Amino acid sequence: MQPLRIAFLVIAVLGVLLSAAARLLGLPPEVVRRLRIIGLSAALFGIAGFWVLALASDH
Repeated sequence: MQPLRIAFLVIAVLGVLLSAAARLLGLPPEVVRRLRIIGLSAALFGIAGFWVLALASDH
């Protein structure tokens, strides 16, 4: 697997972990909401990047 694809996969996993951990940290609700948005955005970015590189490598 290409290193860039691995990097996008790592970004996606870290985004999901940040989103899940935000609720468990006992932070104020507004901070949890912002961290979850950041985490889910990172996860979507990672998945999209991985998917685009996978499609590009097929051609």
